[in-house]
Order: sequence, then C-alpha cells, then structure tokens
Amino acid sequence: MCFIYSASTGLSANDAGAMHTAAFEELGSMYKDKRPSSEVELMLDVGNVMTSLCPKHDPTYQPHRVAMKSFQKIQNGSQKITYPEDFDQKLKASIDKTLITVKALNVLELDEVIDQLDSIQKDLEEMEYDSEIYRTLSMGGVSVAMESAKLWHSSIHDSEHDLHTMMTGGNRRLQAFNIPIIVAADIIGFVEGGLTELVSNATAFFHPADLIRKAVLESISTSAGSASNMTMDIFPSLPKFP
Repeated sequence: MCFIYSASTGLSANDAGAMHTAAFEELGSMYKDKRPSSEVELMLDVGNVMTSLCPKHDPTYQPHRVAMKSFQKIQNGSQKITYPEDFDQKLKASIDKTLITVKALNVLELDEVIDQLDSIQKDLEEMEYDSEIYRTLSMGGVSVAMESAKLWHSSIHDSEHDLHTMMTGGNRRLQAFNIPIIVAADIIGFVEGGLTELVSNATAFFHPADLIRKAVLESISTSAGSASNMTMDIFPSLPKFP
C-alpha cells in the first residue's frame, strides 16, 4: 500500500503500522550504505520523508516540527502517555498490555511476540467501548507495535536490511541493542501524539484518518530519535551526532 498522501486515501487503525514501516523503508534507501553525518541531518531527513505522508498546504501538518520535538523528548527522557479523564480503562489496559508484551522481545522469539500482539488486536476489535476514537488510537498503537517490532528486529539482526549499517555500523555486538525500548517509544509516540492532537484540535474526533496520520508522524519521528540515541550509547566510537 502506498502512503504518499492522497485525498482519496482512507486509513484505518490497522494501517498505522504499515504506514510507519513505509517511512522507514524510504529512510533505509537513503542510508543503506552509510550513517547520517549528524543528528540534524537525520532529523531533517525524517521530516522530509514524513512530508510525503502529509496533505499539501495544510498548516496543521508540520512534519519537521514534529521531528524536532520528538528528538528532544527522547534526549530529555520525557516521553509518557497522559490520558484524559474520560479515557476508557479497558482500552488503557490494552495499551499497557501492549507495552508489557513488547518488553518480552529480548527473551521471546519475534513470532511469539507478534502472536501475542495479534491477540490483543483481536480483543480490541471485539471489545465494548465508550469512545470509537479512543479505540482507534488503541488499535493503531498495537498495529504500530507489531510492525515496529518486525522492523527493528530485522534492522539489527538481518545484515541485508537497508537500515542495518546505519544501526550497527558493522559492529557485531548486536546483543547490546534493547529493541523493546525503541518499540515502546513508537507506541507511546503514537498514542500520546494522537491524544495531544485531540486536545488541541477537537475536530480530530470526527476525522479518524487524519488523526491516525498525525499520530503516525509522532511515532515515526520518536522511533528514529530513539534508535539513533541508542546507537550512540552502544557504539561511542562511531561518529557522534553533534
């Protein structure tokens, strides 16, 4: 599925993960054989990739600003989900369960984690809920979790993956990578990004496709920031981002 913006393109919550992966496939094509020279370069490239996901001439979409704020949150360690008072507790429990599940990526096989996430997704589809838009965000978070887990697992462990060089620099200390941290950041970025949009723009309650797209932008940039931050911590001998 192509996620370059089109007014006729409809998005469901289950598309969120694939949209996230499509952005990193584009980023991977840029960094297949090299690493970005600086964090600023990476941030700009992430913003450029996300621009293709946005409608033109819509000032409510600010991909480069989103990228900058997400990178800052990662560096400041200030990432969290702030739930509104009316958020359904059953949906919150599903998001919590999703975050707990991805933490098992270091001890379980990838397929086992994906199976558990798929089970959470099916439970959400059948769940009785108070707010459709909150369920949309919850399901989108699980979709991002599944695709993010597959993406970052492959980028670290598959030497043919386009992001492998960027992430590892050819270093074989792959066990040092804490993939769950990146995947959890993706999930939190998506859900918190969506909730923030709902607070600042009440019309988003009636435009779920727009909400998904904006939440995915937060997830993509948070994912990139978390991955680059981890790479610098593990391999201090690699060129530093200034």
